[in-house]
Formats: sequence, structure tokens, C-alpha cells
Amino acid sequence: MTRLGFLALVSLMGFGCSNDPAPDNVDCSGTPPSFEQVTALSKCTSCHDSSKTGSARMAAPPDINFDTAAAAEAHANKAVSEVVKGDMPPRNSGVTLTDTEKQQLYEWAMCGM
Repeated sequence: MTRLGFLALVSLMGFGCSNDPAPDNVDCSGTPPSFEQVTALSKCTSCHDSSKTGSARMAAPPDINFDTAAAAEAHANKAVSEVVKGDMPPRNSGVTLTDTEKQQLYEWAMCGM
């Protein structure tokens, strides 16, 4: 599917679940970042890593991981929604995302993957 087709589909269906907010100002006219370039995802793996178990996951669901491209792509829309709402990363996690990292995540999820 082309980027334009994907964006049209997202706009017709809404983003993720009907209650999931879409990020503002996502420009898909350029080349989106690759999985390896999205630094926000490497921060997500401080909890969401398939090699972590128990308390090392800091209550992250065991089936939501961002340590491989396939795992990250499977949960990309949910990740974007959680970041837009301000629910991820959790305030008590010690992890923060810059505005640039958020924008990069949004562009990867909505324009690339």
C-alpha cells in the first residue's frame, strides 16, 4: 500500500481505536525513519523488551515489545496513541521522550513501517 493510500485509510477509519487520539502535524511527504532510526523505540525497550521478565518489565504487558521491528510494528498504532495521550512512557519510569523523538515515532508508525 502506498503512503497516500495508508493515510487515506487511516483518515477514513480513524486512528487505532475510536478513542485513540491521532498526533498533530505528521508530514508523510518525506522519507520516514526506519525502525533502527526511531530512538523512542529504544527507550520503550527499557520495559517492553522480550528478554525481560517479571519486575524488570516494570508492569509492561508481556506481549507488548519493541525490541524487534516485527514486534514494534504489531503495536505501532497503540504506541503512538499512548504517547499522544501522555500515558507512555509512564511518569514514574524515569524515561522521557523529546518532541523530536515523538515526531520520529509518529512518522515511522504513520508513514513508514
